[in-house]
Amino acid sequence: MAKYFFVPILFLIGVLLVPSLAFAADVEFTEDTVLDLSGLPTILYAKATSKCDSLTVSPSTLNVDVLSGDNFTLKTTYDVLGLTPSALVTLTFDTAYFSSGYVNQWTVSSAVTSASASFSVAVAESNADYLVKVDGSNYGYYISDSSGIVSFNYSGGFSSKIFTIIRQDRPVVVGPGTGVPAGDITPPSISNIKVIVADNYARISWQTSEPSISWILYGTTTAYGLEIKTTTSTTSHSLTLTGLSASTTYHYQIKSKDAAGNIGSYTDQTFTTLALGEKPKEVVKPISEMTVEELKAEITRITALITQIQSLLRIAKIEGIPAGFIFKKNLSSGMTDPDVVYLKIVLVNQGCVSGLKNNEYFASKTKEGVKCFCQKYKEEISQFAGYPVSCNGFVGKGIRTKLNQLISR
Repeated sequence: MAKYFFVPILFLIGVLLVPSLAFAADVEFTEDTVLDLSGLPTILYAKATSKCDSLTVSPSTLNVDVLSGDNFTLKTTYDVLGLTPSALVTLTFDTAYFSSGYVNQWTVSSAVTSASASFSVAVAESNADYLVKVDGSNYGYYISDSSGIVSFNYSGGFSSKIFTIIRQDRPVVVGPGTGVPAGDITPPSISNIKVIVADNYARISWQTSEPSISWILYGTTTAYGLEIKTTTSTTSHSLTLTGLSASTTYHYQIKSKDAAGNIGSYTDQTFTTLALGEKPKEVVKPISEMTVEELKAEITRITALITQIQSLLRIAKIEGIPAGFIFKKNLSSGMTDPDVVYLKIVLVNQGCVSGLKNNEYFASKTKEGVKCFCQKYKEEISQFAGYPVSCNGFVGKGIRTKLNQLISR
């Protein structure tokens, strides 16, 4: 087998000159090589030591033929997707499934129907359950390792298979000794919904018929688009939707899941935020008249208000960020991006790091500052992200939402 040890130089020249590029005949990458794909949140590379029989890059897709026993790995600052097949297969990757900085869907096809393959996939959380689906059907649950890698083998036979991976806890085992009644198929019911609105937030509280974890889907249409979750199983729930626009009607739907995995939902509801500057009219029972559950909800409400006031006090101290600027991009160690300058300003303001260079490079010291920031606001960031975050130094949806909240965007 001939090896092309000069491939990276030719590859980069080709990427810069033409919109579509192909290599063939057992290519081996001797160094990390940039893949010029559009719509990516960060630079994507073919990892050094990767091998393939052919590789084609178009604006938003990558097609790689990988021979039996060879390994091909995509990476950013870390390995994001690796593949080793037992026979010739074609890996197809579309940048539409990389918006979070992690690959969540890819396709593998092969003329050898008995082919199998080993995969390694980077995920956002370490030591957590992830569900792998093949052509939309559950294939299996796998636990990510301490480095945030899910590894699994597929031997179900090929033609063309679509693989997806999502963060999802495996089903609860029910029956004697588990605390969950065997055969429980009744979802929790949702009642006593109360909404208090202001010009830029809304606080929604409700009750469930059994201890549950709940979440709210919300947005300006019934497509929603935004989500916030509780993190504790209880019968009394309260969530505050922040960053809302004044004088705007929002749709929302409450969902709750019990210990057996049954999910109950309430029909679509709406509320309209107050005009800018208008004060909410809050009616609170005297403490002496509250039930235990109502007292818990009131403590949650007051805690949310304290957090909001603390955030407002911090906002006043953050200077140097242009009006209208919003953190829209995912950021990670090793990147060079103008948003990194403003990220550093917030990290210093929040006391998470000091002595940062005023440049656009996301260095290791910035990464440590992001970890500190994530730990400081972990509960809120987890709610914004929609799952418990691992605080690994990556700036994703949850952290970006909190950054924008602090700079009042």
